[in-house]
Amino acid sequence: MARLPQIHGALLEEIVLRLLWQAGYRQVAVGEEGTSQGPSGLEVQGRGAPHQIDALVTPIHAHSFIHTIRLIVEAKCESKAVGIDIVRNLVGTLLDLNQNFITWDTGASKLSMQRFNYHGAVFAANGYSKRAEKYALAHQIFLIDYSNVSLMRPVIDALVSLNLGDFATGPGGEAEFSIGRLREDFDRAISVNGDVAPGEVFVENGLVKIREATAFPAG
Repeated sequence: MARLPQIHGALLEEIVLRLLWQAGYRQVAVGEEGTSQGPSGLEVQGRGAPHQIDALVTPIHAHSFIHTIRLIVEAKCESKAVGIDIVRNLVGTLLDLNQNFITWDTGASKLSMQRFNYHGAVFAANGYSKRAEKYALAHQIFLIDYSNVSLMRPVIDALVSLNLGDFATGPGGEAEFSIGRLREDFDRAISVNGDVAPGEVFVENGLVKIREATAFPAG
């Protein structure tokens, strides 16, 4: 059952992914090396355990002489600043992922090697606490603050203005669709000639708000 903060964050994440695609990144799909289908979507194998990752991207064109880069993307669309806990959790995930070495059998011995170079970035609608900033700087987590970005502000304000009345809800007045389904319908809705109709996720008023606030090329 989706909660409103989850919904806002997932929608901002989809917009960020579209911007990253335009900047030369693509999403890592389930089934690519080191990934699998988990109960809630994409899972990436770490040294100690698989990790559920909402958004993972990699450059479309690989860079020479370095391990393939994979970037974990997290987006927070809340009225308050992102706290240190979000950054701390991401640091822990990256530590485990970057220690998942691949073992090569050379015949005479076995050699453990790193296969991917994982990094993390957090995109926030309203900035970060000072503790979060210091912690992220110390651990090389990229923080992107949209609070004063004029091109993004109308989009973020529109997302934050969405309430449960803009979505299809169940008898108890709660959103019953999955975050995955939300992402799919939203991605179509912000595409040129998007064909999403009111239904399982959005009501008409919600679709109007989204289409008025966003205008991204299809792709």
